[in-house]
Amino acid sequence: MKNILIILTICVLAGCNTGDGSQREKMQAVETEMMHRHEGDTTAELALNGEVKWKVDMVTDENIKALQVIADAFSKRTNTVPDDFHTVADELQSGLNKVMKECRMKGADHDALHHWLEPILMEVKDLKAIMHIGDGNKSFEKVHRQLKVYNHYFE
Repeated sequence: MKNILIILTICVLAGCNTGDGSQREKMQAVETEMMHRHEGDTTAELALNGEVKWKVDMVTDENIKALQVIADAFSKRTNTVPDDFHTVADELQSGLNKVMKECRMKGADHDALHHWLEPILMEVKDLKAIMHIGDGNKSFEKVHRQLKVYNHYFE
C-alpha cells in the first residue's frame, strides 16, 4: 500500500507542469516525504495557510469544480450497481488527469493542493475495483467529502 501511494504521488507530480527546477529532485523529495509520512502512519491533516485559504489558479479551480459537479450528480443517484461506481470512477479519473495535466501552480499552494488530492486519488482507484455496493458507497463518500472541503481550504 505504501509503495502504491508513493508511486501515485510521483505520477501526480510528474504530471504537473510546474516549469521550474529538476522534476527528478521534486519526485525524490515527495517520495521521501511520503515514506516518512506512512512509516509511522501519521498523515498530516490539511490546514489553512495560516488563517487564510490556499490560492489556486483559475484553471485549477475550474477543473476542481468540474470534479465537484460529477460527484454531486452521482451522490443524488439511487439504486446504484457496482458498474455505476466504475463509471463515476472513470469520470473522476478523467477529471483528475485534467487537473494534473493543466496544473501550473508552484510552491506551498501547489503542495497543499496535492496533499488535498492524495485521498481522492486513492479512493478513485478503489472505486474502479469495487465489487459490492456497500464498498462503493463508502469509497465514493470519502471522495465526495474530500471534494466538498476544497472550498474550505482553497480559493
